[in-house]
Amino acid sequence: MSNGNVNVSKLIDDSPFTLFQTVTIIVGFLLLALDGYDAQIISFVAPAIEKVWHTSPASLAPIFSSSLVGLAIGALISGPVADRIGRKSTVLISVFVFGVLSLLTATATNLTGLLILRFLTGFGLGGCMGTVTALMAEYAPQRIRKTVLSIMWTGFPVGATVGGIISTQIIPDLGWESVFYLGGIAPIVVGLIAIFGLPESIRFIVVRGRNKARIVLPLNRIAGAGTVTAQDEFYVPEPNLKGFPVKYLFTEGRARNTILVWIVFFMTLLLIYFLTNWMPTLLKGVGFPMSKALIAASMLQGGGIVGTIVLGSMSDRQNPKVILGTSSIVAAILLVVLGYMHTVVALIVVMFFAGFFIIGVQSNMNAIAATVYPTSVRSTGSSWALGFGRIGSIVGPLIGGLLVSLKWSLSSIFMVGAIVALIAAISLGLLNRKQIDSRAYYGEQSHVAE
Repeated sequence: MSNGNVNVSKLIDDSPFTLFQTVTIIVGFLLLALDGYDAQIISFVAPAIEKVWHTSPASLAPIFSSSLVGLAIGALISGPVADRIGRKSTVLISVFVFGVLSLLTATATNLTGLLILRFLTGFGLGGCMGTVTALMAEYAPQRIRKTVLSIMWTGFPVGATVGGIISTQIIPDLGWESVFYLGGIAPIVVGLIAIFGLPESIRFIVVRGRNKARIVLPLNRIAGAGTVTAQDEFYVPEPNLKGFPVKYLFTEGRARNTILVWIVFFMTLLLIYFLTNWMPTLLKGVGFPMSKALIAASMLQGGGIVGTIVLGSMSDRQNPKVILGTSSIVAAILLVVLGYMHTVVALIVVMFFAGFFIIGVQSNMNAIAATVYPTSVRSTGSSWALGFGRIGSIVGPLIGGLLVSLKWSLSSIFMVGAIVALIAAISLGLLNRKQIDSRAYYGEQSHVAE
């Protein structure tokens, strides 16, 4: 039994990873899986909408981008909000927003209504992703933090993949609206579960000087019953940064890492969305059957799921900027190789490993973004990196469309992708290792108010 000052960060870092934390991570996984499902949902229903509404693929292009724009804006707004009112509250609001708006999307009767609803749904998506990452980072021990976050972030590609499978099964019988109904009901159900199963960040409560009673129970669940009591004084060795949190992303030596992290987010998301949107078309254009092209494109996500976990685990044991930087270089080489593939088997293998490294790096950047900043501004740091990166996800398909319209060769197009991956690698190499690979102890203690 403790009787004095308790360093909350050290207690969490030194304790075993418990069932309580596992349940928290599972809830986070489910939330990101729903995000992945909803983020990709329009691509699943587009062919059916074209048929029912008698529209062209070109007319749906703005709708594809609308949710990404909304996601970027939602991320930029939600980060500072979460650092002010709390992680859990922001996550719950975001989940219910995109759940309700997904249900409303099923009632759309024209392209304008669909565009507006997808844009607004993006607000909820953006609000959830960065904030839940910050929350999970604050519950995971430092020694396995990147592994835990990488496992949680596999929820996003898993949700996108499962969504594609479900869509092919239910759209023929129930119509395109059914996909949005499912994409609305599921978040609301998980949101209700999260009300009880998702705790607020202990570190956040301490730094903000909130109710001490909300600290004792979860800490005892992590460290063991009776480890701490309400008579203890709790602190984390970080300053309580007050005021507009965005400014702290560029002060106290953080500006360099902030800019570099944003560049990596931008480049990796640009690359992923460029490949996801244009790979089937590019492969079909050089003679591969569409069925084989779709299988090869799906290997990108499959490799990404495996790569996310493997690279996350390696980053906990080794210098993360070396692991992720080297992976980006390997990704660049694989992209060059892709431009010269002539057999289906070789194409599928290379695509799998391209996804392993490209998506693996991008997913693990969420752990990096959550590590660079102290508790007071962690949600802002994570969400703004995600928001800036989403600009890349909008730009990527546009660049692909431009290169295709200019009739560039497949090898030349993938060479551009390789250059993008190399820029990410250089940016990773320039990161300050101390801020991404060590315990962020800032010296100043922040105590809970009596």
